[in-house]
Amino acid sequence: MADAQALLAALLSVPSEGRYPRLDLSPLRQKERTIEVVSQTLGRLAAMAPLLAVFEDVHWIDPSTLELVTHLVARIPE
Repeated sequence: MADAQALLAALLSVPSEGRYPRLDLSPLRQKERTIEVVSQTLGRLAAMAPLLAVFEDVHWIDPSTLELVTHLVARIPE
């Protein structure tokens, strides 16, 4: 769980100031784990109640965000 908190803090640019363990991951592995954590978190929320996700200005989407959205869309049937 601390791993997930550290990943989400890094994603949101929240200063950790030693509150979370240091992430000793390559940039690629950190991106993969962040996508997993966001996907799992949204999956748990969707299991409790219907979930609506709104993506604004997707014509400006960056490759990493597109990868996340593609991963989430693939999970919709779950």
